[in-house]
Amino acid sequence: MLRSVPFSLAIGVAALALIATGVTPALAAPPPSPVIVAGVAYDPDGSTADAGQVVTLTAWPAAAALAALGNGAPVPTLVAGRAVTDANGGFELRYSDPAALAAYADVNGIVDFTVDSTAGGSVTSYGLARTISSTAAARSSAIASGAPVDAAGATTVTLRPTVRPASVSVAGVSLARESAAAAGTVCAWVAIETIGNRWVTVGGATTVSGATATFKFTSGASTTIGMGLSSAGPNGGYTASGTSTVSSTSSVTFPALTGAATRNFRTQFLFKKFANRCSNGIGDVAWQVRPVSFAGGTSTPSAIAPTATHCTPYQAGAIFNTSNATAQTSASGASLAADVGINFTSQSGYNSATDLTFAFAQAHSLCGTNANPPLAARLVAK
Repeated sequence: MLRSVPFSLAIGVAALALIATGVTPALAAPPPSPVIVAGVAYDPDGSTADAGQVVTLTAWPAAAALAALGNGAPVPTLVAGRAVTDANGGFELRYSDPAALAAYADVNGIVDFTVDSTAGGSVTSYGLARTISSTAAARSSAIASGAPVDAAGATTVTLRPTVRPASVSVAGVSLARESAAAAGTVCAWVAIETIGNRWVTVGGATTVSGATATFKFTSGASTTIGMGLSSAGPNGGYTASGTSTVSSTSSVTFPALTGAATRNFRTQFLFKKFANRCSNGIGDVAWQVRPVSFAGGTSTPSAIAPTATHCTPYQAGAIFNTSNATAQTSASGASLAADVGINFTSQSGYNSATDLTFAFAQAHSLCGTNANPPLAARLVAK
């Protein structure tokens, strides 16, 4: 009587038969890790970078570690991924070791990165933030199951360097970290100056008579702030070059806004200056300014009421509260012009930890600038 053979056993027997005849069964290739950053690198003259230029995804430590660095101390960064440009200057970066990112994440699972290139002999460093699994347990579970530790889509980046002045010549010397070792030259980011606490806009509101707005910037709130990069020197020539995200470590409640008024809500962050420093007498070849930690404080300067046409009515005695996933973006929200010549952008509400409440003593409409109030970037009582 014939007996059925288990399917798994049958597969195993077939595989053994193939091996016996000298044919090795093909193993399924593991799925490729997801692309984290994709983009195009350019030379200072505006042409796309040559093929084979190294682009590095660099993880920066969380705020507490950056804030504690003394002047001259190297930044303990992590090379989180590498790629080389194709014939059109294009590149794709993937995490080389997702498990290693846990040590660089802040309380919200946010990791600050720079995308670094030395195409054309000019250092380009573009800042961005990515959110990995929010807890250590979640990251371990994702890695163990083969799931991506960072499930968001790829970030698109364009690397356009500023022109290096002739007085800072590094002709014939490769500044890429991975090739510099062969030439005996090592380059790394180093803390060089603490700029100090500077005001950053983290929210805003417009009220009318009979309406009161209260804004809370709670512990764990994340603010995405612009960064500046210079190839001209530590004190000038800065241009906007991506963003850095800092999570607050305490809560701030701003004074209630009443009557007919438009105000911005500002608090302070600590900013530092960093240099890309190379050995063998080359010295500093690029400079970067970025926020490193939340400092606190409150300021409510007057502002111009924005246009808001997405309105809904509220009766007297009603209360509206929102913890917006994405609060307003301020084009010059971080006040650094007196320090480095430009102000930086700012955006809060990154992780729904800002809280804005409107209380109506009289019937009014509440209007959003870009959507109805529950989803709007900024709110105006009318």
